[in-house]
Amino acid sequence: MTPVLVPGEVALCLLHLPALAEPELATLAATLDERERARNRQISLGPMRRQDVAARGVLRRLLAQQLGLAPAEVPLERNRHGRP
Repeated sequence: MTPVLVPGEVALCLLHLPALAEPELATLAATLDERERARNRQISLGPMRRQDVAARGVLRRLLAQQLGLAPAEVPLERNRHGRP
């Protein structure tokens, strides 16, 4: 469980990608919005696609816990490079 942050705190989360099983990766992928899925389809290397899904999915999951939302409901703004 992720602790609730208070103003002024920063959380650092480390993700060990090889530890993610395919079912977990599929669960994370299901939380991505259409723009994120389209961006992910453009990544040609399989390991980089997995990393992209994992990073965005885990970000959504962590923010959802803090906001009291479902991961797919977390509104993410993107910069001009598509990064949240």
